[in-house]
Formats: sequence, structure tokens, C-alpha cells
Amino acid sequence: MEKILDKLKKLIALQEGAEKIGSISEAANAAEKIQTILIKYNLEMSQVLNHKRPEKLNVLGIKIMVDDLGYDKRHGKWLSYLMGGIARYNFGKVINNLKNGEISSFHFLAAEQNLFIIEYLAQYLSKTAMSLERQEYKNFPNEPRGSFRRRFLMGAAMGIISKLREQLEYQEQHTEGVTALVVFNREAIELRSQELYPALRSGKGAGTGTMRTMVGDIAAIGYTKGQEVQINRGVEGNSNLKELK
Repeated sequence: MEKILDKLKKLIALQEGAEKIGSISEAANAAEKIQTILIKYNLEMSQVLNHKRPEKLNVLGIKIMVDDLGYDKRHGKWLSYLMGGIARYNFGKVINNLKNGEISSFHFLAAEQNLFIIEYLAQYLSKTAMSLERQEYKNFPNEPRGSFRRRFLMGAAMGIISKLREQLEYQEQHTEGVTALVVFNREAIELRSQELYPALRSGKGAGTGTMRTMVGDIAAIGYTKGQEVQINRGVEGNSNLKELK
């Protein structure tokens, strides 16, 4: 596992370095290699577990506080949708923890290598969406800020989710065994989820919506901007990863 993480870290450094000097092709190549390595490692691990014993997959968990992601309930439900999409399309699952009727944290469940990626993307993509909203609002100075922010961020979240879904679907179509891998991981995570949250109903959850739920030009602009986001499945910084007992 350490060798895989080292490879991912080196590729992220390469990708970020390439972006800084404007080498788009090199940056894109590094980003593609990151996803390829992760998919390959997941396939190897699932083959070791024989695809038939999902209970053998070591599912770990991490909680990310909403305050660490810049959450504000006045901005709508975009962050919950985004976290759901990040988890779903990176072989994971998220449970929204509530306090006094409001989301207080996101509890992600996934195999170790996928949880590192999910943690990275949760931080990176939430900050990116908010940055895009601030930039785009400059073009609409007469729009009420609160309404603009809610519509744009929900659109951006849906756009990012769409891109994540497309990337996984591409891997399913072009890499043998990925479809079975998706099923294998979901079964393992559902087993662990039911152990931790026995009263929780299984289902697709957030992160599976489409642009049909978007209404208005501002949301459509957010959706387009979200689809344009460069997504690196990378690892950086310290992780709060821990095994659930």
C-alpha cells in the first residue's frame, strides 16, 4: 500500500509542477496515470479477495467536519450532493451526520487507497467550487448574492459529479474487470455501513442527480464550470484515516 501511495504522490507532484509551467499535455498525462494506477490496484486487491468475499475487504472510515469544507446552510444542499458524488464514483459511500437537524460532518467509508483519494477530492473540489462561484459572480453584479450562490454552487456540484461519473464509466468500458470491481466494493461497503448504522436504509443517496434538477441560467453556468474542473485523484498532506472498530 505504501508503494502505491508513493507513486500517487509523485504523480501529483509531477502534475502540479506541469500545470505551474503551463504544460497542459504533461499535466493531463500525469492525471490519467493517477487514475490508471488506482484502478489497477483496486483490481489487484479485489482479485486477491476473489470478488466473492466482499466481507474480506478492509473498509475504513473518516469523518470530515463541514466547517473544514466551508459549509454554510444558507448556501443550500450543494455540498451534500458533491460529497455523495465524490464517494459514489470513487468506490466509497458517505453518511451525513446531523446535529440539531443540520449536517455537522460527512462520514466516508471506503477501502484504504480509495479513502485517501476521497479525502483529497472532498477538500480540493469543495474549495474549487466556491472559488469558481466568487469569480463568476463578478459577471453578475446585479444578481442577489445569496440566490446566485445557491444556484451556481448546486449547478457546479452537479457538473463535477457528472464528470466523475463519466470518468468511471469510461474506465468500466475500457478496462476489463472494473464493473465487477464497482459491485464488489459497493457490497463490501454496504456490509460495513449496516454494521455501523443498522437503522440506515441502503440506496444510491446523494450524488446521483442530473441536470434535470437544475433550473435557471445561473445553475446551468455553474454546471458547465463544474464540468470544466481539472480532477486529479491524488494524495497530499496529512490524512485523518483510521480503521473503524
